[in-house]
Amino acid sequence: MKFKIADNIAHRTLENEVVVLNLKNGLYYVLNETASRMWEWLFVNKISIPKVISSLVNMYKIDDDMIKKDIDEQLDFWLKENLIRKS
Repeated sequence: MKFKIADNIAHRTLENEVVVLNLKNGLYYVLNETASRMWEWLFVNKISIPKVISSLVNMYKIDDDMIKKDIDEQLDFWLKENLIRKS
């Protein structure tokens, strides 16, 4: 499945964190380092989810099933908060 940033979202990278602003409701989110990497890789650099999984597995030296679960949970949260949408 593919995702894209929702139309009502602005984002900016500040040092190692991404700040995401929902322009409709004024809520903003400061992503931690790992979530920021995911955001940049998936939505700025347009890297596929399988490649993001592989990169995170290599970076953190943990099981790919755990990474898949974490990415799924993060994507579900971003969908729920209307930061991204399915494309």
